[in-house]
Amino acid sequence: MSWEKLKGILCKIWDNHDFLLTSKICIKTDEQRQELADAIEKRWATNSDEVLAYILASYHDAPFKK
Repeated sequence: MSWEKLKGILCKIWDNHDFLLTSKICIKTDEQRQELADAIEKRWATNSDEVLAYILASYHDAPFKK
């Protein structure tokens, strides 16, 4: 998934510069972006706090705990 597509999904959750910048810095590959989009679609991450927790878990290669 491209950054632009993921950005559109993230903006629906919280259109905030720092939130989007953190997401862009930590989620670098198409595969990671697709995984995040899937997590949002499956409602594993439904708000900005959960999305950031998911992003940081992915960045640190740790399991996500809601």
